Amino acid sequence: MNEVPYFKTTNAEMYYEKKGVGPVLLFIPPPGLGAAVFEQQSELEKDFSVVTFDPRGNGKSESGDNQTLTMENWAEDIRDLIDHLDEKVILCGYSLGGTPAQITALQYPEKVKALLLVNAFPVVNTFFLSVKFKLGIWSASGGLLGLIGNGLSFTHTKKKEQQRKISANIKNSNSTLLKQMYKSGKMYDAREQLKYLTCPAFVLYGSADVLTLKYVKGFQKRIPDLAVTRIKGGAHQLPTKHAGEVNGAIRQIKGRLQS
Repeated sequence: MNEVPYFKTTNAEMYYEKKGVGPVLLFIPPPGLGAAVFEQQSELEKDFSVVTFDPRGNGKSESGDNQTLTMENWAEDIRDLIDHLDEKVILCGYSLGGTPAQITALQYPEKVKALLLVNAFPVVNTFFLSVKFKLGIWSASGGLLGLIGNGLSFTHTKKKEQQRKISANIKNSNSTLLKQMYKSGKMYDAREQLKYLTCPAFVLYGSADVLTLKYVKGFQKRIPDLAVTRIKGGAHQLPTKHAGEVNGAIRQIKGRLQS
């Protein structure tokens, strides 16, 4: 069964897609990229009910009357989507999408079956990642969504139609809320809370990702019984550029949860 509806959260209607059958696998994208960045995960629809969405003020989702958007606000919207789905989920956060995913798993453990972090981080405290966040804030502040949309779509995929969708999603986003997402994400620090995770947790990372590679050991130190999968040669854009390995790792997670 395929669904292309909206769900209601605090003062906004937000766009999501649900396709496939099986356990609910909910993907959380980085700012601006929206559901389009997970197109390569459509092959998982034979094994999961795959859910993707545009966060508040991103792409096809409304902004509501929010002039700020914190990581906690983002997690509240994810909670409302899970309530709408009416089923516990396997939560998969990619890049900055991993931050509200961590918060959701910590604050609403009864709603999360497992947590998967793909090239994610608990805090922004390394040089390259800090620079990327500063560029995101600067681009959103300077009205350069068209430029950043073209750049991010090109670096994520060679598929022209997917490039078009990602670029359009970013251009159609609320620049004020994108800036707030980057600013809040840059300041958030989940490290001291990670030991309280109660669901099974998994980290998937690319060995060539200069942005997040240094965070893997920190996750291993703080999350009990963490399972880690390394994708050799993978840079930051794992869901699009290493989709086969990402999808294979997710299928293995399903098997581990069932065993």
